[in-house]
Amino acid sequence: MCTLTLIKKTDQIILTHNRDENINRPSPLDPQWHMHEGQKLWYPKDEKGGGTWMACSEDAVVCLLNGGFEKHEWAGPYRHSRGLVPLAALAFKNTLDFVESYDFSNLEPFTIVHINSDRIIYAVVWDGNKAHVRLVEEETAIWSSSTLYNASIRADRSAIFQSFLRSKVQPSPKEMVNFHNIADVGNTENNLIMKRESGVQTLSIFQVALGATNFEANYLDLQTNNDFFEAHSQMA
Repeated sequence: MCTLTLIKKTDQIILTHNRDENINRPSPLDPQWHMHEGQKLWYPKDEKGGGTWMACSEDAVVCLLNGGFEKHEWAGPYRHSRGLVPLAALAFKNTLDFVESYDFSNLEPFTIVHINSDRIIYAVVWDGNKAHVRLVEEETAIWSSSTLYNASIRADRSAIFQSFLRSKVQPSPKEMVNFHNIADVGNTENNLIMKRESGVQTLSIFQVALGATNFEANYLDLQTNNDFFEAHSQMA
């Protein structure tokens, strides 16, 4: 599930992510630094699956959305939670090494966006059978999870994003958080802050703004109204 936007500027890359999840799922642990395979990673930990939907290393970031190109039929049980994928990806030197060496077998379809330490960006879609890798060269992009949003709704959300960009050509991190808070496609089930009778709703906003040698991360828990901020510099 979820929504992700990308803004690529000359001196900064901004990833902003809305997490849509069932309110009955156990609340994640507050974001903090964790050690994973000898590497420091900053992320909120999902207690149920043990992973996360977005994580930063000291020089890279990976974000995950549930689903591939289109909505799939559940065919589990699966080998492990998709939330472990961002942590696994950050253990590799770069995206291409990850795709070549990682065992994708028997995992539920997902999409990840991986910003490498050299600030090259890749999108990887696992459709349940094959990993599709694409170099993300565009300066702006929006992804909406195929498990929640059909092609028509994804197009509506893209149109809203493009309309926003016409008024904010070089949006700041704060302006992107504001967009993720208020973007409206005309109904509460599909707005960026969404809510459905099934119990699925937007629970948090997680943003990472990367410079050449640093990042700033903001995590907004929409259930508790708690904000978490982390800044890290490789030059420190």
